[in-house]
Amino acid sequence: MRGAGDEVKIIPYFSNFAAMALLAGNQLEDVERVRRWLDWYVSHQEENGIIYDYFGTRASYSSKGTCDSTDSYASTFIMTLWRYQQASQAPLEPKFIEAAALALQAIEEVVQSDGLTIAKPDYAIKYLMDNTEVYQGLVEGELLFKSAG
Repeated sequence: MRGAGDEVKIIPYFSNFAAMALLAGNQLEDVERVRRWLDWYVSHQEENGIIYDYFGTRASYSSKGTCDSTDSYASTFIMTLWRYQQASQAPLEPKFIEAAALALQAIEEVVQSDGLTIAKPDYAIKYLMDNTEVYQGLVEGELLFKSAG
């Protein structure tokens, strides 16, 4: 049984993958679960499109202003939005499109002159996995933005 004092660690990167896995099952209740995750993400996204990890308890958690990467968190969020739209078969609300645009801004912030991304502004390492996720996020983001007009 879960209680308000149970410890939580919210890592949006992993949560995005969990949400995409739920959507793959194509179950109505899972689509609603993902909707709640997307609402949470949007409400915790920073003005520059970055989202941080959160720690604490179910009743009270906060961010320390840290995350593992900027590029992968943002790109997997965009992927999750696109897949959510496909599963729900409904147009995305403006708040989701705005959040996707902010996520795109966060990716653009770490794109280098060679077209690759660094993990985050203060960590100038180019990871193959991150760049693969960014590529897929941009592909699905193009579909998302086109569908939104």
